[in-house]
Amino acid sequence: MKMFKRTAAVLLAVILATVAVCSLPMTASAYAKPQNSLTVRAESNFFGDSEAFYSDLSQYEDENGDVFITVRFNMLARGKFLVNFDLGELTWDPSVLEWKEAYNMYERKLPRGGSVTLFDMFPVVAETGFGTGTYNSFDDKNCGRVVGNFTAVAPAAKAYGAGDTPVTVVKAVFKVLDRTAGATTVNCLMEDIAVCDDTVKQPYAQDKLVHEFVAVAANAHMAEKAVLIAPDTQAPVVGDVDGSGTLTINDVTLAQRMLCEFTGEDGKPLYDETDARLFAAADINGDGVFNVHDITAAQRILAEF
Repeated sequence: MKMFKRTAAVLLAVILATVAVCSLPMTASAYAKPQNSLTVRAESNFFGDSEAFYSDLSQYEDENGDVFITVRFNMLARGKFLVNFDLGELTWDPSVLEWKEAYNMYERKLPRGGSVTLFDMFPVVAETGFGTGTYNSFDDKNCGRVVGNFTAVAPAAKAYGAGDTPVTVVKAVFKVLDRTAGATTVNCLMEDIAVCDDTVKQPYAQDKLVHEFVAVAANAHMAEKAVLIAPDTQAPVVGDVDGSGTLTINDVTLAQRMLCEFTGEDGKPLYDETDARLFAAADINGDGVFNVHDITAAQRILAEF
């Protein structure tokens, strides 16, 4: 009975929305995506995927007017210790993002004074002081690809202990070159992950290393894998034009009113052409235009097509 009532309610909502869409005037507006907004997606065969949406990149400018974005590929391995790993390659679109060693260095102060400059693409190596991280940056040219080699995290000790704190295995800082690209992707391909348990005292120095391959057993040992993109932003919920946090029939009604250029009680248009976050929510079918086809897409989602 509950299922019947739920289905009937959804169908009724879709019928009403369909009638409303059919009554939209032929002159209903269509809106293009505002400039200076960017969706950054990070993908990985091991760490998972994540997405961040920047509605106005200008608000993240530094003192030189540049915008930098950091992508972190994190791992939490409860009950296991990270020993070493192999970054197959890190790739991106060089026309949109720029990677250079200078963007991926940091200063660490020494206990007795002074500081040292460290390369920070593999923070688990740089922060613990154990091991070495090797890679090929192709002479630091912005070619859209960095290839890694086997990275020894702990030559004679467990550099990363099992616990509840995620560790950043791979980190990359990029400068945004093209603010009109709309969307771009950073991909991290891991060739190998090596972990061990408490029974191995010196995992890198002994042959008792429990060697797990990414595609098979290693995934089973990872309680959590996460990708973090900073500055931290949240991608809007698709279709949620009223800001309630989910797509409902109310969003369909509001989207119709926006397309018909209705105004609110304050006399201002319901749709702000400069609001990239609102556009990202309204462009339900993802074709880069907010129009009547997005209303249809919303109906299909609500009807669970």
